[in-house]
Amino acid sequence: MADAVSMPSARQTPAQFIVDISTSEVYLSSLNTLDQLDPSRNYFLRGLLPEWNYRFVFGAITPVAIEVAEKHKASPQTAALMGEAMLGAFFLESGTSKAEALKSCLHLEGDGPVRRIISFAGVDGRVRAHAGRPDAAWSGPLEEGKGSGQLKVSRWFSESQVYTSSVEMRALPLAHNLEDYITRSDQIQAFVKLQSEIIKDVPVSIAGCMIQALPDASVNDTVRAADWLEQAWPHLRTGMGPPAGESVPEIHSTPLKVLSVGQFQSYCDCSSERVRNVLRLLGREDMDALIQEQGQIEVHCEFCGKRYAYGVGELDAIFTSGAAE
Repeated sequence: MADAVSMPSARQTPAQFIVDISTSEVYLSSLNTLDQLDPSRNYFLRGLLPEWNYRFVFGAITPVAIEVAEKHKASPQTAALMGEAMLGAFFLESGTSKAEALKSCLHLEGDGPVRRIISFAGVDGRVRAHAGRPDAAWSGPLEEGKGSGQLKVSRWFSESQVYTSSVEMRALPLAHNLEDYITRSDQIQAFVKLQSEIIKDVPVSIAGCMIQALPDASVNDTVRAADWLEQAWPHLRTGMGPPAGESVPEIHSTPLKVLSVGQFQSYCDCSSERVRNVLRLLGREDMDALIQEQGQIEVHCEFCGKRYAYGVGELDAIFTSGAAE
Protein backbone atom coordinates (compact mmCIF):
# COMPACT_ATOMS: atom_id res chain seq x y z
CA MET A 1 0.00 0.00 0.00
CA ALA A 2 1.32 3.47 -0.83
CA ASP A 3 1.87 5.89 2.04
CA ALA A 4 -1.09 8.12 2.77
CA VAL A 5 -0.76 11.81 1.95
CA SER A 6 0.23 14.11 4.81
CA MET A 7 0.36 17.87 4.38
CA PRO A 8 -1.15 20.97 6.06
CA SER A 9 -4.91 21.18 5.75
CA ALA A 10 -6.80 23.70 3.64
CA ARG A 11 -7.90 25.56 6.76
CA GLN A 12 -4.33 26.78 7.18
CA THR A 13 -4.36 28.57 3.81
CA PRO A 14 -4.24 32.36 4.39
CA ALA A 15 -7.46 34.08 3.31
CA GLN A 16 -5.42 37.14 2.35
CA PHE A 17 -4.56 35.43 -0.95
CA ILE A 18 -8.17 35.70 -2.12
CA VAL A 19 -8.29 39.34 -1.11
CA ASP A 20 -5.24 39.97 -3.28
CA ILE A 21 -6.95 38.40 -6.30
CA SER A 22 -10.22 40.24 -5.74
CA THR A 23 -8.45 43.59 -6.21
CA SER A 24 -8.42 42.62 -9.92
CA GLU A 25 -12.18 42.11 -9.85
CA VAL A 26 -12.91 43.92 -13.12
CA TYR A 27 -10.17 42.81 -15.50
CA LEU A 28 -7.08 40.64 -15.44
CA SER A 29 -5.66 41.97 -18.67
CA SER A 30 -2.18 40.44 -18.76
CA LEU A 31 -0.04 37.65 -17.41
CA ASN A 32 1.60 40.14 -15.06
CA THR A 33 -1.39 39.60 -12.77
CA LEU A 34 -1.65 35.86 -13.37
CA ASP A 35 1.54 35.24 -11.40
CA GLN A 36 -0.78 35.45 -8.36
CA LEU A 37 -2.57 32.30 -9.48
CA ASP A 38 -0.49 29.84 -7.49
CA PRO A 39 -1.83 26.31 -8.18
CA SER A 40 -0.54 25.05 -4.83
CA ARG A 41 -3.04 27.28 -3.01
CA ASN A 42 -6.82 27.12 -2.58
CA TYR A 43 -9.14 29.36 -4.61
CA PHE A 44 -11.41 29.62 -7.61
CA LEU A 45 -12.32 32.36 -10.08
CA ARG A 46 -15.36 32.60 -12.34
CA GLY A 47 -15.90 35.12 -15.08
CA LEU A 48 -16.06 35.93 -18.77
CA LEU A 49 -13.91 36.23 -21.85
CA PRO A 50 -16.19 39.04 -23.09
CA GLU A 51 -14.54 39.53 -26.48
CA TRP A 52 -15.40 35.96 -27.47
CA ASN A 53 -18.68 35.24 -25.67
CA TYR A 54 -17.15 32.58 -23.45
CA ARG A 55 -17.29 32.01 -19.72
CA PHE A 56 -14.34 30.68 -17.75
CA VAL A 57 -13.81 28.90 -14.44
CA PHE A 58 -10.37 28.46 -12.90
CA GLY A 59 -9.66 26.51 -9.74
CA ALA A 60 -6.72 25.40 -7.61
CA ILE A 61 -7.77 22.81 -5.05
CA THR A 62 -4.50 21.29 -3.79
CA PRO A 63 -4.85 21.81 0.00
CA VAL A 64 -8.49 20.68 0.03
CA ALA A 65 -7.71 17.58 -2.04
CA ILE A 66 -4.99 16.71 0.47
CA GLU A 67 -7.39 17.25 3.37
CA VAL A 68 -9.94 14.92 1.77
CA ALA A 69 -7.23 12.36 0.97
CA GLU A 70 -6.07 12.30 4.59
CA LYS A 71 -9.58 11.34 5.73
CA HIS A 72 -9.51 8.33 3.41
CA LYS A 73 -5.82 7.40 3.85
CA ALA A 74 -5.51 7.78 0.09
CA SER A 75 -2.39 7.25 -1.98
CA PRO A 76 -0.86 10.34 -3.64
CA GLN A 77 -2.18 9.25 -7.05
CA THR A 78 -5.71 8.73 -5.73
CA ALA A 79 -5.52 12.08 -3.90
CA ALA A 80 -4.70 13.82 -7.18
CA LEU A 81 -7.45 11.97 -9.05
CA MET A 82 -10.01 12.84 -6.36
CA GLY A 83 -8.84 16.47 -6.56
CA GLU A 84 -9.39 16.55 -10.31
CA ALA A 85 -12.81 14.91 -9.87
CA MET A 86 -13.83 17.58 -7.34
CA LEU A 87 -12.70 20.28 -9.76
CA GLY A 88 -14.70 18.54 -12.49
CA ALA A 89 -17.84 18.52 -10.34
CA PHE A 90 -17.29 22.21 -9.57
CA PHE A 91 -16.90 23.06 -13.25
CA LEU A 92 -20.11 21.19 -14.06
CA GLU A 93 -21.95 22.98 -11.27
CA SER A 94 -20.75 26.52 -11.95
CA GLY A 95 -20.24 26.57 -15.68
CA THR A 96 -23.30 25.07 -17.34
CA SER A 97 -26.82 26.12 -18.22
CA LYS A 98 -27.96 24.08 -15.18
CA ALA A 99 -25.94 26.20 -12.73
CA GLU A 100 -29.09 26.86 -10.69
CA ALA A 101 -28.72 23.33 -9.29
CA LEU A 102 -28.09 23.05 -5.56
CA LYS A 103 -25.17 20.71 -6.11
CA SER A 104 -23.62 18.51 -8.79
CA CYS A 105 -22.17 15.02 -8.52
CA LEU A 106 -19.53 13.53 -10.80
CA HIS A 107 -19.49 9.72 -10.59
CA LEU A 108 -16.65 7.82 -12.29
CA GLU A 109 -17.09 4.05 -12.48
CA GLY A 110 -14.16 2.39 -14.25
CA ASP A 111 -11.91 -0.62 -14.59
CA GLY A 112 -8.81 1.15 -13.25
CA PRO A 113 -7.26 0.35 -9.85
CA VAL A 114 -9.31 3.04 -8.04
CA ARG A 115 -12.54 1.51 -9.46
CA ARG A 116 -14.82 4.35 -8.43
CA ILE A 117 -14.70 8.04 -7.54
CA ILE A 118 -17.75 10.01 -6.47
CA SER A 119 -17.36 13.78 -6.03
CA PHE A 120 -19.80 16.53 -5.13
CA ALA A 121 -19.55 20.31 -5.51
CA GLY A 122 -21.71 23.33 -4.81
CA VAL A 123 -21.50 26.65 -6.57
CA ASP A 124 -20.09 28.14 -3.35
CA GLY A 125 -17.01 25.90 -3.54
CA ARG A 126 -18.03 23.26 -1.02
CA VAL A 127 -16.69 19.90 -2.20
CA ARG A 128 -16.36 16.29 -1.07
CA ALA A 129 -15.24 13.00 -2.60
CA HIS A 130 -14.53 9.38 -1.89
CA ALA A 131 -12.84 6.58 -3.84
CA GLY A 132 -13.65 2.89 -4.17
CA ARG A 133 -10.05 1.90 -3.43
CA PRO A 134 -8.34 4.98 -1.94
CA ASP A 135 -5.07 3.13 -1.26
CA ALA A 136 -4.65 2.16 -4.93
CA ALA A 137 -1.33 3.11 -6.52
CA TRP A 138 -0.02 2.78 -10.06
CA SER A 139 3.07 3.82 -11.98
CA GLY A 140 1.48 5.11 -15.19
CA PRO A 141 -0.34 8.37 -15.98
CA LEU A 142 -3.07 9.60 -13.65
CA GLU A 143 -5.93 8.53 -15.93
CA GLU A 144 -4.91 4.88 -15.51
CA GLY A 145 -6.37 5.11 -12.03
CA LYS A 146 -9.90 5.45 -13.35
CA GLY A 147 -9.51 3.48 -16.59
CA SER A 148 -12.53 3.23 -18.87
CA GLY A 149 -16.17 2.72 -17.95
CA GLN A 150 -19.01 5.14 -17.29
CA LEU A 151 -19.11 8.82 -16.37
CA LYS A 152 -22.36 9.88 -14.72
CA VAL A 153 -23.45 13.38 -13.69
CA SER A 154 -26.31 14.13 -11.30
CA ARG A 155 -27.61 17.60 -10.46
CA TRP A 156 -29.88 18.32 -7.51
CA PHE A 157 -32.47 21.06 -7.95
CA SER A 158 -34.14 20.03 -4.68
CA GLU A 159 -33.81 17.05 -2.37
CA SER A 160 -36.35 15.18 -4.50
CA GLN A 161 -35.66 16.60 -7.98
CA VAL A 162 -32.49 15.14 -9.49
CA TYR A 163 -31.35 15.27 -13.13
CA THR A 164 -28.97 12.44 -14.12
CA SER A 165 -27.26 11.56 -17.39
CA SER A 166 -24.20 9.55 -18.37
CA VAL A 167 -21.70 8.96 -21.17
CA GLU A 168 -19.02 6.41 -21.87
CA MET A 169 -15.82 7.13 -19.95
CA ARG A 170 -12.81 6.47 -22.15
CA ALA A 171 -9.31 5.63 -20.95
CA LEU A 172 -8.21 9.23 -21.45
CA PRO A 173 -7.41 12.11 -19.08
CA LEU A 174 -10.46 13.20 -17.08
CA ALA A 175 -10.44 16.60 -18.82
CA HIS A 176 -11.21 14.92 -22.17
CA ASN A 177 -14.03 12.90 -20.61
CA LEU A 178 -15.56 16.08 -19.18
CA GLU A 179 -15.39 17.79 -22.57
CA ASP A 180 -17.17 14.79 -24.10
CA TYR A 181 -19.91 14.92 -21.48
CA ILE A 182 -20.55 18.68 -21.71
CA THR A 183 -20.58 18.62 -25.51
CA ARG A 184 -22.78 15.51 -25.86
CA SER A 185 -25.09 15.74 -22.86
CA ASP A 186 -25.30 19.47 -22.14
CA GLN A 187 -24.78 20.26 -25.85
CA ILE A 188 -22.49 23.19 -25.09
CA GLN A 189 -19.01 23.68 -26.54
CA ALA A 190 -16.44 23.55 -23.76
CA PHE A 191 -12.70 23.10 -23.32
CA VAL A 192 -11.28 21.70 -20.09
CA LYS A 193 -7.76 21.55 -18.67
CA LEU A 194 -6.78 19.61 -15.55
CA GLN A 195 -3.25 19.17 -14.27
CA SER A 196 -1.81 17.42 -11.21
CA GLU A 197 1.81 17.32 -10.13
CA ILE A 198 3.14 14.86 -7.56
CA ILE A 199 6.63 15.34 -6.13
CA LYS A 200 8.12 12.85 -3.68
CA ASP A 201 4.74 11.21 -3.14
CA VAL A 202 3.01 14.50 -2.31
CA PRO A 203 0.52 16.29 -4.62
CA VAL A 204 1.98 19.78 -4.87
CA SER A 205 -0.37 21.14 -7.53
CA ILE A 206 -3.92 20.21 -8.56
CA ALA A 207 -5.51 22.86 -10.77
CA GLY A 208 -7.88 23.21 -13.68
CA CYS A 209 -9.60 25.58 -16.04
CA MET A 210 -12.74 25.37 -18.15
CA ILE A 211 -13.96 27.76 -20.84
CA GLN A 212 -17.48 27.35 -22.17
CA ALA A 213 -19.43 28.95 -24.99
CA LEU A 214 -22.23 31.41 -24.27
CA PRO A 215 -25.31 31.43 -26.55
CA ASP A 216 -23.94 34.19 -28.81
CA ALA A 217 -20.52 32.58 -29.39
CA SER A 218 -19.62 32.23 -33.07
CA VAL A 219 -17.37 29.66 -34.71
CA ASN A 220 -14.64 32.30 -34.87
CA ASP A 221 -15.12 33.06 -31.16
CA THR A 222 -14.68 29.36 -30.40
CA VAL A 223 -11.47 29.11 -32.45
CA ARG A 224 -9.95 32.15 -30.75
CA ALA A 225 -11.05 31.14 -27.25
CA ALA A 226 -9.67 27.62 -27.68
CA ASP A 227 -6.39 29.03 -28.99
CA TRP A 228 -6.22 31.41 -26.03
CA LEU A 229 -6.64 28.54 -23.57
CA GLU A 230 -3.91 26.49 -25.24
CA GLN A 231 -1.49 29.42 -24.89
CA ALA A 232 -2.62 30.53 -21.44
CA TRP A 233 -2.84 27.16 -19.72
CA PRO A 234 0.91 26.49 -19.30
CA HIS A 235 1.16 29.80 -17.43
CA LEU A 236 -2.09 29.41 -15.50
CA ARG A 237 -1.19 25.96 -14.20
CA THR A 238 2.27 27.05 -13.01
CA GLY A 239 1.31 30.52 -11.78
CA MET A 240 4.10 32.05 -13.86
CA GLY A 241 4.08 34.47 -16.73
CA PRO A 242 6.21 34.12 -19.87
CA PRO A 243 10.03 34.32 -19.60
CA ALA A 244 11.56 37.79 -19.44
CA GLY A 245 11.58 39.48 -22.81
CA GLU A 246 8.91 37.17 -24.25
CA SER A 247 5.21 37.76 -24.64
CA VAL A 248 2.12 35.85 -25.63
CA PRO A 249 0.07 38.40 -27.61
CA GLU A 250 -3.23 36.55 -27.53
CA ILE A 251 -3.11 36.30 -23.74
CA HIS A 252 -1.92 39.85 -23.12
CA SER A 253 -4.58 41.39 -25.33
CA THR A 254 -7.50 39.46 -23.86
CA PRO A 255 -9.25 40.79 -20.73
CA LEU A 256 -10.71 38.31 -18.30
CA LYS A 257 -13.73 39.79 -16.60
CA VAL A 258 -13.72 38.22 -13.14
CA LEU A 259 -17.23 37.93 -11.69
CA SER A 260 -16.56 36.02 -8.48
CA VAL A 261 -13.73 34.56 -6.43
CA GLY A 262 -13.74 32.20 -3.48
CA GLN A 263 -12.11 29.28 -1.72
CA PHE A 264 -12.90 25.58 -1.83
CA GLN A 265 -13.85 23.90 1.42
CA SER A 266 -14.33 20.27 2.33
CA TYR A 267 -17.73 19.43 3.77
CA CYS A 268 -20.10 16.59 4.48
CA ASP A 269 -23.86 16.94 4.84
CA CYS A 270 -24.47 13.65 6.61
CA SER A 271 -26.43 13.93 9.87
CA SER A 272 -28.25 11.77 12.38
CA GLU A 273 -31.59 12.99 11.03
CA ARG A 274 -30.68 12.00 7.46
CA VAL A 275 -29.66 8.54 8.63
CA ARG A 276 -32.87 8.19 10.64
CA ASN A 277 -34.91 9.05 7.53
CA VAL A 278 -33.07 6.36 5.55
CA LEU A 279 -33.77 3.78 8.25
CA ARG A 280 -37.47 4.69 8.20
CA LEU A 281 -37.54 4.18 4.44
CA LEU A 282 -35.96 0.74 4.80
CA GLY A 283 -38.75 -0.29 7.16
CA ARG A 284 -39.11 -1.55 10.72
CA GLU A 285 -39.19 -5.24 9.83
CA ASP A 286 -35.79 -5.18 8.09
CA MET A 287 -34.28 -3.04 10.86
CA ASP A 288 -35.52 -5.42 13.55
CA ALA A 289 -33.91 -8.31 11.64
CA LEU A 290 -30.57 -6.47 11.57
CA ILE A 291 -30.78 -5.68 15.28
CA GLN A 292 -31.46 -9.34 16.03
CA GLU A 293 -28.55 -10.46 13.87
CA GLN A 294 -25.95 -7.82 14.80
CA GLY A 295 -27.08 -6.37 18.10
CA GLN A 296 -27.16 -2.85 16.67
CA ILE A 297 -27.37 -1.00 13.37
CA GLU A 298 -24.23 0.79 12.20
CA VAL A 299 -24.14 3.29 9.35
CA HIS A 300 -20.80 4.55 8.02
CA CYS A 301 -20.51 7.74 5.95
CA GLU A 302 -18.20 7.11 3.00
CA PHE A 303 -17.29 10.79 2.69
CA CYS A 304 -16.33 11.91 6.20
CA GLY A 305 -15.95 8.54 7.97
CA LYS A 306 -18.48 9.32 10.70
CA ARG A 307 -20.26 6.31 12.18
CA TYR A 308 -23.84 6.24 13.45
CA ALA A 309 -24.98 3.41 15.74
CA TYR A 310 -28.53 2.58 16.80
CA GLY A 311 -29.76 0.02 19.30
CA VAL A 312 -33.26 -1.25 20.09
CA GLY A 313 -34.16 1.83 22.14
CA GLU A 314 -33.05 4.26 19.43
CA LEU A 315 -34.87 2.22 16.80
CA ASP A 316 -38.11 2.43 18.79
CA ALA A 317 -37.71 6.20 19.01
CA ILE A 318 -36.99 6.51 15.26
CA PHE A 319 -40.13 4.66 14.18
CA THR A 320 -42.30 6.18 16.91
CA SER A 321 -41.35 9.72 15.87
CA GLY A 322 -41.75 8.79 12.21
CA ALA A 323 -45.29 7.54 12.83
CA ALA A 324 -46.13 10.72 14.74
CA GLU A 325 -44.99 12.87 11.83
